[in-house]
Amino acid sequence: MRDYSNLKVYTESGDEIGLTRYKFKKPIGYGCGGKAYKYRCGKVIKLLTDVGTPEQYDLMQEIKNLKLNGIYKLENILSSDRYLIKCYAGSISKYYKAKNKDLWMMSSSYVVKEINKLMGTASELAKRKIAIVDLNIGNVLITNEGLIIIDTDDYDRSIDDCEDYNLFRIKRTIDEVLDSQYFEHFRVENHNEFEVQHALTFNDFTDESFQRRLLKHKRPIDWFYKEN
Repeated sequence: MRDYSNLKVYTESGDEIGLTRYKFKKPIGYGCGGKAYKYRCGKVIKLLTDVGTPEQYDLMQEIKNLKLNGIYKLENILSSDRYLIKCYAGSISKYYKAKNKDLWMMSSSYVVKEINKLMGTASELAKRKIAIVDLNIGNVLITNEGLIIIDTDDYDRSIDDCEDYNLFRIKRTIDEVLDSQYFEHFRVENHNEFEVQHALTFNDFTDESFQRRLLKHKRPIDWFYKEN
């Protein structure tokens, strides 16, 4: 675990955050880019493994200021330098608790609404040439506020067809979530994983025409049983 005892980070207003408390604390999330810890007052603090660039700092601040519904609420962008404030070192964001539910058993109208919310977020970012590079199953939670993209801080402004790229990442992530949850239902009914993957391959939950078909059924699991 990284030793944070000699590291200093500062809020956007220049206030120092003491990091000694995180030296032996268990993270609630981690990846190659850094680790996330529970912070005070229902917040999460993300500390990067390596200090980022000024461009990353500006981009994270831009995303924070957009206040999009489908992505986690950033509350402060952290710097490793009190005076050169664009040394991106992490962030403070709202803490989201995952619900013990899955998309197959939720109402079809709710699932369609939440998927479209994420697609809207992806489109808004694409308008600003922001591609969500690190979006995957580990970055999407089912919460009391619906589907939320969390802990993404790897973005790219050089990707062509940014909207297609972002929407593809949303589709792939939703497929991954649905595929990962199939064990709860389909193995009991003697469906194998190939059948579930085949259904997801040829039925795009982000496609408007498929969504109209899905809405004819109470839940996605009902659609699967009746049409596959």
